[in-house]
Amino acid sequence: MLKIAITLPDAISGEVATIRRLLADGFDIVHLRKPNASIDYCRQLLGGLSVAERSRIVVHDYYSLYREFALRGVHLNRNIASLPSDYCGSRTRSCHSLEEIKEHKKKEKKEKDRKKSN
Repeated sequence: MLKIAITLPDAISGEVATIRRLLADGFDIVHLRKPNASIDYCRQLLGGLSVAERSRIVVHDYYSLYREFALRGVHLNRNIASLPSDYCGSRTRSCHSLEEIKEHKKKEKKEKDRKKSN
Protein backbone atom coordinates (compact mmCIF):
# COMPACT_ATOMS: atom_id res chain seq x y z
CA MET A 1 0.00 0.00 0.00
CA LEU A 2 1.28 3.44 -0.92
CA LYS A 3 1.61 6.12 1.74
CA ILE A 4 0.38 9.42 0.28
CA ALA A 5 0.51 12.87 1.89
CA ILE A 6 -1.44 15.95 0.79
CA THR A 7 -0.14 19.44 1.43
CA LEU A 8 -2.15 22.15 3.13
CA PRO A 9 -3.99 24.41 0.65
CA ASP A 10 -2.14 27.60 1.62
CA ALA A 11 1.49 28.61 1.17
CA ILE A 12 3.38 27.93 4.39
CA SER A 13 6.87 28.73 5.60
CA GLY A 14 9.38 25.88 5.44
CA GLU A 15 7.29 23.75 3.11
CA VAL A 16 10.20 22.44 1.05
CA ALA A 17 11.75 20.99 4.22
CA THR A 18 8.40 19.51 5.25
CA ILE A 19 7.93 17.77 1.90
CA ARG A 20 11.50 16.49 1.98
CA ARG A 21 10.94 15.12 5.48
CA LEU A 22 7.70 13.37 4.43
CA LEU A 23 9.45 11.68 1.51
CA ALA A 24 12.49 10.74 3.60
CA ASP A 25 10.26 9.35 6.36
CA GLY A 26 8.56 6.86 4.07
CA PHE A 27 5.79 8.62 2.18
CA ASP A 28 5.73 7.39 -1.41
CA ILE A 29 3.90 10.35 -2.95
CA VAL A 30 3.08 13.92 -1.95
CA HIS A 31 0.12 15.64 -3.55
CA LEU A 32 0.85 19.33 -4.03
CA ARG A 33 -2.62 20.75 -3.42
CA LYS A 34 -2.31 24.54 -3.38
CA PRO A 35 -5.61 26.16 -4.49
CA ASN A 36 -4.84 29.19 -2.33
CA ALA A 37 -1.24 29.64 -3.51
CA SER A 38 0.05 31.22 -6.70
CA ILE A 39 1.72 29.29 -9.48
CA ASP A 40 4.89 31.26 -8.71
CA TYR A 41 4.87 29.98 -5.12
CA CYS A 42 4.38 26.40 -6.37
CA ARG A 43 7.14 26.85 -8.94
CA GLN A 44 9.54 28.12 -6.26
CA LEU A 45 8.61 25.23 -3.95
CA LEU A 46 9.17 22.62 -6.67
CA GLY A 47 12.45 24.29 -7.64
CA GLY A 48 13.67 23.67 -4.09
CA LEU A 49 13.22 19.90 -4.44
CA SER A 50 15.59 17.49 -6.16
CA VAL A 51 14.68 15.76 -9.44
CA ALA A 52 14.15 12.51 -7.50
CA GLU A 53 11.85 14.24 -5.01
CA ARG A 54 9.86 15.93 -7.79
CA SER A 55 9.30 12.54 -9.42
CA ARG A 56 7.17 11.70 -6.37
CA ILE A 57 4.95 14.82 -6.54
CA VAL A 58 1.42 14.90 -7.96
CA VAL A 59 0.18 18.41 -8.79
CA HIS A 60 -3.43 19.50 -8.19
CA ASP A 61 -3.80 23.06 -9.37
CA TYR A 62 -1.40 23.96 -12.16
CA TYR A 63 -1.07 21.40 -14.96
CA SER A 64 1.83 23.27 -16.59
CA LEU A 65 4.01 22.42 -13.57
CA TYR A 66 3.73 18.71 -14.40
CA ARG A 67 5.70 19.15 -17.61
CA GLU A 68 7.91 21.96 -16.38
CA PHE A 69 9.24 19.92 -13.44
CA ALA A 70 8.75 16.32 -14.70
CA LEU A 71 6.42 15.49 -11.83
CA ARG A 72 4.90 12.08 -11.13
CA GLY A 73 1.42 13.08 -12.20
CA VAL A 74 -1.69 15.21 -12.11
CA HIS A 75 -4.76 15.14 -9.90
CA LEU A 76 -7.97 15.91 -11.77
CA ASN A 77 -10.30 18.40 -10.12
CA ARG A 78 -12.19 21.58 -10.98
CA ASN A 79 -8.90 23.35 -11.81
CA ILE A 80 -7.68 20.52 -14.05
CA ALA A 81 -10.79 18.85 -15.48
CA SER A 82 -9.14 16.84 -18.26
CA LEU A 83 -5.74 15.93 -19.64
CA PRO A 84 -4.25 16.20 -23.12
CA SER A 85 -4.44 13.04 -25.23
CA ASP A 86 -0.62 12.66 -25.14
CA TYR A 87 -0.49 12.72 -21.32
CA CYS A 88 1.25 9.63 -19.94
CA GLY A 89 1.89 10.35 -16.24
CA SER A 90 0.07 9.24 -13.14
CA ARG A 91 -3.55 10.38 -12.93
CA THR A 92 -5.64 10.62 -9.77
CA ARG A 93 -9.09 11.96 -8.97
CA SER A 94 -11.08 12.34 -5.79
CA CYS A 95 -14.83 11.77 -5.77
CA HIS A 96 -17.17 12.76 -2.98
CA SER A 97 -20.28 10.75 -3.82
CA LEU A 98 -21.28 7.51 -5.51
CA GLU A 99 -22.94 9.53 -8.27
CA GLU A 100 -19.71 11.37 -8.98
CA ILE A 101 -17.84 8.05 -9.25
CA LYS A 102 -20.42 6.71 -11.70
CA GLU A 103 -20.28 9.93 -13.76
CA HIS A 104 -16.48 9.82 -14.08
CA LYS A 105 -16.43 6.10 -14.87
CA LYS A 106 -18.93 6.73 -17.67
CA LYS A 107 -16.79 9.59 -19.05
CA GLU A 108 -13.64 7.46 -18.87
CA LYS A 109 -15.33 4.61 -20.74
CA LYS A 110 -16.49 7.01 -23.48
CA GLU A 111 -12.96 8.38 -23.79
CA LYS A 112 -11.42 4.89 -24.02
CA ASP A 113 -13.98 3.86 -26.63
CA ARG A 114 -13.29 7.01 -28.63
CA LYS A 115 -9.52 6.34 -28.57
CA LYS A 116 -10.03 2.73 -29.69
CA SER A 117 -12.11 3.83 -32.68
CA ASN A 118 -9.40 6.27 -33.89
